[in-house]
Amino acid sequence: IVVREIRRGGFDLTWKRVDTAETMRAALDTEPWDAVVADYRMPNFDGLAALRVLQEKGLDIPFIIASGTIGEETAVAVMKAGAHDYLMKDRLARLAPTIDRELRDAAVRREKRRLEEGMREAARQWRTTFDAMNDAVCLIDKDLRIVRCNRLFCNLVGKPWGKILGQTYYSIVHGCAAPIADCPVVRARESRHHESLLLEMKGRWWALAADPVLDDAGQLTGLVQVLVDVTEQRAAEVALRKSEEKFRLLSESAIIGIYIIQDAKIAYANPNIAKMFGYSQEELIGNLTLMDAIHPEDRLTVMRKSQERLEGKTEKGGLVYRAIKKDGSTIYIEAYSVLVDYEGRQALMGTLIDVTERKQAEEKLRFFALAVESSSDAIGMSTPDGKHYYQNKAFDDLFGVVGENPPATLYVDEQVGREVFRAIIGGDSWTGEVKMRGKAGELLDVFLRAYAIKDDIERILGLAGVHTDITDRKRTEAELRESEIRYRTLFQASSDGILIADLETKNFRYANPAACRLLGYSVTELTTMDVAAIHPKTDLPLVMAEFEAQARGDKTLAADLPCLRKDGTIVYADVIAGAMTIDDRACNVGFFRDNTERKQAEQKLLNLMQQRELILSSAAEGILGLDSQGNHTFINI
Repeated sequence: IVVREIRRGGFDLTWKRVDTAETMRAALDTEPWDAVVADYRMPNFDGLAALRVLQEKGLDIPFIIASGTIGEETAVAVMKAGAHDYLMKDRLARLAPTIDRELRDAAVRREKRRLEEGMREAARQWRTTFDAMNDAVCLIDKDLRIVRCNRLFCNLVGKPWGKILGQTYYSIVHGCAAPIADCPVVRARESRHHESLLLEMKGRWWALAADPVLDDAGQLTGLVQVLVDVTEQRAAEVALRKSEEKFRLLSESAIIGIYIIQDAKIAYANPNIAKMFGYSQEELIGNLTLMDAIHPEDRLTVMRKSQERLEGKTEKGGLVYRAIKKDGSTIYIEAYSVLVDYEGRQALMGTLIDVTERKQAEEKLRFFALAVESSSDAIGMSTPDGKHYYQNKAFDDLFGVVGENPPATLYVDEQVGREVFRAIIGGDSWTGEVKMRGKAGELLDVFLRAYAIKDDIERILGLAGVHTDITDRKRTEAELRESEIRYRTLFQASSDGILIADLETKNFRYANPAACRLLGYSVTELTTMDVAAIHPKTDLPLVMAEFEAQARGDKTLAADLPCLRKDGTIVYADVIAGAMTIDDRACNVGFFRDNTERKQAEQKLLNLMQQRELILSSAAEGILGLDSQGNHTFINI
């Protein structure tokens, strides 16, 4: 009878009868099944025993009880035990629609689990919208203490965050010293599945939904409780609660958008879709089509996919497209849809997820990948255990193929390479200069920045190394050091005094020993003085004019400049100077050659010549001077 009724409902049926726990376990292990229909009363293997076997396997398969003798209290107990529905044998005509509905519900649950897994990867996006949710939500740790709640939750319980966090959820929500009976949070903690409860609190009806938060290993890390005010809905939906309660609670508390489209209009949209597009639910339902919110350039593709779904040509409805919000801004939507029977007619039921941040992250990732590939630095990446798997073009050009074990093939000193990898595999970073082998086997000086790539929970996802070839720079630095030593030696050993003065301040920045001897000052004294301090005041206009002319490049030699020594004596120097940049400052570099003795000799010669002229001009006799060739050199009158 059961098989006949299911086939009458249009199912292409493959079935198997089992009458013991062992045969049921074997059937579940060997083949994938879509649903289980069990008689409540059987001699050796009743419906509850079959339900326990299914639950032991952890399979999310619709489980439906069919019985002719089940009472209302027993039916409630069966549903609480985990059965998805029950039917009286005299109403088996409802079996096929019930299976169809439960299969769709199971698909929704599977989709929900997949989406929840994705949501863990998008936790940052979730946190930013958490406080803006339309439902009261709190996050609970394994000890049933609240670790986070949104603003609506605070308003509901009438307490600020500071008096909520760290307290048990049952003391805050229910004002009890222990969890209430049939508590969905306790049940979710034990079952690792979504659990819910309809409860009257403070004169209003609330839908309490609890979901476990599991890590990648399936271990419980906490729970999420959502409290939805369903007082108004409950008054209108009491008659339909058995068939629609699960969908309603799931939809209203979901952090994804859920919709139903019928006759090209939005027949249902959950609050998250309204929030996603910036409309109220009233504006969406019955007034807009989903196409109204789709970007014009994507509408044809979405319409084609939706039509294929309505005609049953496609089994899956996943699609990413651009959508237009009420305010005109663009977001990216990921949509999944299934063909359903809604109020006796075909419709599309689906889910929407705002993936704008994910698309932006993907775009940034593409730019990042392009930047890495285009970088002039050699970049290599390894798995968390140190196996090399990626290198950019600059890495290819610099090192060539290095294999999976860079410490042995890339580093000149393998021990250094192992120290680097030991540090970053442990989660640290390493920066410094190392010797490496180039593509042709040549030795390279490399500045290395190596680090571990981690996710938000400090889990190491991979290792990266950024290598800058500093071989030429090191060679240049060595040459510069040698050049500096040579020029410093020349500077110190020069017999000419060398003074370097800042063009702006006229202060001396450097002085060599010869300049100190010439002027009688120490290096320390001179570097605290300016140009005006080493020249007589009466000669400063001339000196400064020569200084400026040499700075401009109008001339290089300033002859016979008077210089004032520390002891007050004046010496004369020929100064050859020119402008250059030293330590990022414009300076005049002057070479001072002491010509005091020459100046004194010239003065003596001038004095002698003046004396001779005086003697000759005062002599009574005529005097004629001839050189060795007989030429006149002078004659007095």
